[in-house]
Amino acid sequence: MTDERERIRRQLLAAAPRVVTALVAAVREQVPAYAVLDDGRLDEVRAIAAWALDRLLHLWVTDGALTPPPTSGGSAASRRPGPRTAARCRRSCGPTGSRRRS
Repeated sequence: MTDERERIRRQLLAAAPRVVTALVAAVREQVPAYAVLDDGRLDEVRAIAAWALDRLLHLWVTDGALTPPPTSGGSAASRRPGPRTAARCRRSCGPTGSRRRS
């Protein structure tokens, strides 16, 4: 079974640009905030989708398990300035992460 899964994994990774494009298109269609992202932000979303595809397929092939997120708060915390909470950031920032003008 592992050999068959590895074969499927290789096929999907060979088609990764098409798969990632389809994933990002589906997210943009379902999540309004993603529909208005600029190309720079979409590049980041594509990179995350490509990484996630590779990681999930690897876990599937190896019967691995997802581990809990890091206790540091993850990548969102590293980009968030100061001690603001994620909810406060969402209220004060637009969909591209820039501050709203009053």
